[in-house]
Amino acid sequence: MAIIEVNNLTYRYTKKKYALKDVSFKIERGEFVSIVGHNGSGKSTLGKLLCGLLQTKHGEILIDGIKLSDDTIDEVRQKIGIVFQNPDNQFVGVTVKNDIAFGLENRNIDVDEMEKRIKKYATIVGMDEFLDKNPENLSGGQKQRVAIASVLAMETDILIFDEATSMIDPLGVKEVTNAIKSLKEEKTIIYITHNLDETLMGDRMIVLKNGEIVLDEKIDNAIKQKDILTNSNLEPLEQMELIELVNKNNLNRKEEVEKVLWQSAYQK
Repeated sequence: MAIIEVNNLTYRYTKKKYALKDVSFKIERGEFVSIVGHNGSGKSTLGKLLCGLLQTKHGEILIDGIKLSDDTIDEVRQKIGIVFQNPDNQFVGVTVKNDIAFGLENRNIDVDEMEKRIKKYATIVGMDEFLDKNPENLSGGQKQRVAIASVLAMETDILIFDEATSMIDPLGVKEVTNAIKSLKEEKTIIYITHNLDETLMGDRMIVLKNGEIVLDEKIDNAIKQKDILTNSNLEPLEQMELIELVNKNNLNRKEEVEKVLWQSAYQK
């Protein structure tokens, strides 16, 4: 059974403005799915609906077989965690350690177990040496890694990253994406982004355009769908542009060149 199942989901903020229109898909346990789209495509709305921050009115969402509703929201939130694009919005503690502990305290986790989780997940994201630091003194990438550790410490089965690198510098992006890559196959991951380069971490890509799914493919097929991606206002990968140039010219060893370009994409 799929760990996430979305059936005929429609959502609108006003009577005339639809954010999502009849969206359906399934995500298997342990899968890493990138949800991609331009601004206003509905991808962040979808993320908020999946974790119950917005209320489903038309269609249904099932999380690990549980239909999301007012009656089940608390149970569902035990299974799903979300990291937003601005880590400052998630800080509540005066130290990194306090911040990671906050959600655990709310769930009445035993003190010894709490200490173990704080150390474990701070280490996973490379922030174990910063536990006594004030979050305000951290870089953007470090703050986002602490936000990830805070969500990981809750030990949910599903993690949603909503534009988790959009507000940090290139070094911070590398730090955060490396932390996320380390979770692959251990968690079910939904990675919401407008950046095609970042989708290469995943197994599968779902592309939203104006609230509708226009592409749902394994990643190696999806990134080759240039027409669909371009029509969805997404910037093609540099490798796609170069491969198109190679194919337009009668170059020797064309297949080898194309293979190297795709390999370079996945090695980022």
